[in-house]
Amino acid sequence: MEEKNSSDFEIVFEDTHFLVINKMSFLPVQPGKAGKDSLLTRLKTDPRWENLPLQVTQRIDQPVSGVVLFAKDQKGLSAFNKLLHNRQVVKRYWAVVTADPGSSGYLVHYLLTDKKHNRSRAFSEPRPGSKKAELEFQTLIKFQRYWGIEVRLITGRQHQIRAQMAAVNAPIKGDLKYGAARSNPGGGISLHARSLCFTHPFTGEEIVCTAAPPRGKEGMPDPLWSEFPA
Repeated sequence: MEEKNSSDFEIVFEDTHFLVINKMSFLPVQPGKAGKDSLLTRLKTDPRWENLPLQVTQRIDQPVSGVVLFAKDQKGLSAFNKLLHNRQVVKRYWAVVTADPGSSGYLVHYLLTDKKHNRSRAFSEPRPGSKKAELEFQTLIKFQRYWGIEVRLITGRQHQIRAQMAAVNAPIKGDLKYGAARSNPGGGISLHARSLCFTHPFTGEEIVCTAAPPRGKEGMPDPLWSEFPA
């Protein structure tokens, strides 16, 4: 779907019930303790949506860019949450990792969330309080020192891709929290929520929302994104 440019974000898809945005890096999806600025705050202060009860349906981490879907009403929120619960939403990410993960793979770990330090730890066996995390990945491109992969999330856990790739000794480029040796210029990590696919719960239409990777000077995006296949 064609993206429409805005001063703060890009609209990937919009209809009566849903709004899909391509989020820039460094902007949290919702306001947090550190401050009030967020993607949701900016949307709710925009005249186009200021009177709508926008609700977040899924989140991506602050240093991650890409697609985020908001429900415009309770009907849309309930319907999309049902799709998520039934695993009828396909979420794909692009990532640049710092070691060879292999040509493809299916990863299963059990994640424990450390709320104090805002991170997740991945274990090969269940631990008390852990949640099962599953993903599939495929290597798309080999750079001189890095590997570009596409990830399909099967479950949706906090910091799942970051923790699972670190657990197989292939942390995401720039992700110091999960074992990368150095930060990216300007900060941020090389992880991008590339696409969101689902069958529209009200129209039956197959919706494919694709977000272009970061560009321009915002957050000094990783130049390797330009090498990924279109």
